Amino acid sequence: MESLDDIRELQSFAFNGSDYFLIEFQDYCGADGFYRKYRMMWINGKAYPRHLILDRKWNIHGKNRENHMVDNEQLRNEEIAFYKDPESSLGARNYALVHKIFTGIGLDYCGMDFSILPNGDLVIFEANAAMNAVSTDPTALHKESLIGDVFDYQNAYWQEQEKAKVSMLREAAALGVGSQSTPTN
Repeated sequence: MESLDDIRELQSFAFNGSDYFLIEFQDYCGADGFYRKYRMMWINGKAYPRHLILDRKWNIHGKNRENHMVDNEQLRNEEIAFYKDPESSLGARNYALVHKIFTGIGLDYCGMDFSILPNGDLVIFEANAAMNAVSTDPTALHKESLIGDVFDYQNAYWQEQEKAKVSMLREAAALGVGSQSTPTN
């Protein structure tokens, strides 16, 4: 369920004692009528832009990029600008805040989905170590819809992130991070 606006939809839920989590909707729609969902990954102390998806619907997932971005070069160029210079895209204050949040989380690897409210504040949707960021071929994600290489500009950025992940894991392995030692009595 995405909204409490339709009482019939609300009534369709089984109020059987299960836990439900409700949050206040933050309208993060831009003046141009597009919602923007940013994803950044934190890999071994460095922030990497993963994607910027724009849609006219607020509940954005990967497939939403096919709604408007496929046929709109301006929207794709906005994502490219985010890849090239996330600080300019987010603004210095929000870029610094993203770094502060990642640092505060304290993980070597995690991701965060967020947007920017009309007043300029950051709104965080989620931050965790289980973000979907494993594909290294954006065109493969869209083969079934025949849009193919419209998003091939992501390749270089995603490959850079894969290299950073491998480097992080190699460093950890070399240091023996996570290895179990046999307790001595």
